[in-house]
Amino acid sequence: MTREEGEPPVAVPGLRIEAVRGDAMAEEWRHVHNVTIARVLPGHRGRGIGSALYASGMAHARTLGAGAVETVVPAANAEGLRFAEARGFVERERYALDGESDERVDLRLTRHPA
Repeated sequence: MTREEGEPPVAVPGLRIEAVRGDAMAEEWRHVHNVTIARVLPGHRGRGIGSALYASGMAHARTLGAGAVETVVPAANAEGLRFAEARGFVERERYALDGESDERVDLRLTRHPA
């Protein structure tokens, strides 16, 4: 998913990575998380698919100059939380959206994305 300067972004269903340009865009996107850890279907786990998606996303984040990356994982997804924490993400907050009971976990990677 890497691209040369000036090439259009690579289309990946459900994934959008874009550099924030200007204060207005930063304000508009202030609640947008830059990377979502994709959930790999149980029958396909343990084959490196999640790690490959993660590595590609982090490589792209580096090209955009990301100093921090955030993600949200459902609290019930113990495997997803372990995956994120094993890669240096730290829990920041747990919450449920208004009208929902399912808890979500905000995680943040503050070291330079690897």
